[in-house]
Amino acid sequence: MHGKACQRKVNQLAQASLEAKCTAAAILAKDPYESLRGWRQSPGSAAGRKLNVVCLHGITSNGDMLMQSSQPLWSQCDGIANFFFPSAPHKIDSTHGFCRHLRIDPGHQARTWTLEGGNGREDFAEHLYAFVESQVPGPVDVLLGYSQGGFAIHQLLSSADLPEKLCAVRAVILMMSGGSSCRVAPTKLRSLHIVGLADKIIPLSTSEQSAFKFCEPIVAKFENIGHLGAFRPPCVLTTLAFLRGIRS
Repeated sequence: MHGKACQRKVNQLAQASLEAKCTAAAILAKDPYESLRGWRQSPGSAAGRKLNVVCLHGITSNGDMLMQSSQPLWSQCDGIANFFFPSAPHKIDSTHGFCRHLRIDPGHQARTWTLEGGNGREDFAEHLYAFVESQVPGPVDVLLGYSQGGFAIHQLLSSADLPEKLCAVRAVILMMSGGSSCRVAPTKLRSLHIVGLADKIIPLSTSEQSAFKFCEPIVAKFENIGHLGAFRPPCVLTTLAFLRGIRS
């Protein structure tokens, strides 16, 4: 779902406007690892067609909610990318440890990619594969993960045993997120890491450590931006420039 289709659905869901003033700075870091064993990334580029971007939401959210909050990004990408928003397979409620810790009631539509005491990647991989196979027309070029969605991307890439459409992934965008640093970095996989320096949920060190497990990650740090600010104007401009570069 993308473009006008996204706009119609967001209008139905009463998207709230996102405005902020902040400054941005980007740093470039290299990873000491050189390859991911068994990685079968498909060659080529997306030149001449739009990118297919699959977006993974955070814990206590769902695909529709991420579609709403990310409108400032995809509304500027009509000629660049198509966006797809799966919902995680597992329901979550106030008894979940994350919700208890923050003392929140996530609502009846809240979802999580992984289970408490679960099996990590196995908790969601087949569900995501089915969505990609049925909903994404062609190869997946970019995986975008917000918060828990970024952790899920790390888990997904922990194995090269991926369906053909996902083997085409050439870039990841991790927003207010982290992930396991105990893995080998995949080569030829570009990465953008959006970091809010006012984020009280994901520590800066967590985002940086996970970024260093990609080859030549781009880490964009934004002052006065918290965990919910991934789609505020400066973050959107950085992400948009990254997507344009990946497409070309």
